[in-house]
Amino acid sequence: QQWDEAIAALEESLERGARDPATLVALGEAYEATDERVRALEMMQRAAEAGLKSPALDARIERLGREVDAEWDF
Repeated sequence: QQWDEAIAALEESLERGARDPATLVALGEAYEATDERVRALEMMQRAAEAGLKSPALDARIERLGREVDAEWDF
């Protein structure tokens, strides 16, 4: 589980123009695994905006949104 390396590679892919939902979801998952929930939520939302339609993605966005709100309230 080399999350830092995965994040670096996926961020580089985005910088080079990758905009496919799979890359965005993978980066979101890596951010979530490293407790970067705000960034994870942003990537998941971008994946949905890029056309990924999935009840699982919608549920994940909702859950991350609640977690981010709870962290900010804390």
